[in-house]
Amino acid sequence: MATRRLLILSAVLLALTAAAAGADPALPLRKYDSRHFTMRFEGREDPALVWALLERLESAYRDVGRRLGAFPGSRVPVMLYTDGTFPAHASVPHWAQGLFDGQIRLAVSWAALSEESLDTTLRHEYTHALIHARTRGNVPTWLSEGLAIVAEDRGADEARRVMGNAGHVIPLDALHGSFMALPPTQVSLAYAESETAVRYLLARHGEAAVRILLTRLGEARDFAAAIQDVTGGTYAEFQSAWKRSLVGTGGASSG
Repeated sequence: MATRRLLILSAVLLALTAAAAGADPALPLRKYDSRHFTMRFEGREDPALVWALLERLESAYRDVGRRLGAFPGSRVPVMLYTDGTFPAHASVPHWAQGLFDGQIRLAVSWAALSEESLDTTLRHEYTHALIHARTRGNVPTWLSEGLAIVAEDRGADEARRVMGNAGHVIPLDALHGSFMALPPTQVSLAYAESETAVRYLLARHGEAAVRILLTRLGEARDFAAAIQDVTGGTYAEFQSAWKRSLVGTGGASSG
């Protein structure tokens, strides 16, 4: 209740011209500020649902921040599309509820905002926002995606199944750019590899190593040099060790 009162006291509700944000000029753009997030959305407002969503984001802020040992230095911008769909120009899979492109974007209808399953999306996209802030964008996609998936607190069985069905492995150094540039048949494999590689990094070297790795990347270090700092081996050696860890578990072949 105290958190709720703090959120309400810190609220800023503005009617902005939609042209300033590239939105429908017929609709006002609403804005709410919590302690660590600024949320904007179009159309009607439901304050109770907005505050509840902001409280869930604040929970992600605390939990993910403790795990990664980092917190953004300013409010994280969030754009909520309450009709449940992203703008036509957004490059995002049809099944996705969220994306991060410098701000968190959520395509969630008012009716779906209370669903508990939304918490995994909030944790996932907030992790991207935090990693982007911590590394200043100097991060391989596989590392950011893997950490975001692990932050959802789900099991790894599905990732191992996807890798086992694929029968081959995409080199991690080929997964530094956007996964949307990959052939559609390779996207699910890229996500599965990201998850298992991060789980291996955490299991073998611990959360402290991940924190140091993100710090090195924030210092504009080359990734190969940064990962050698925290693992004691080359990037190629890390990839080989990760692949060996999957053999016999249905995750990958040794080739």
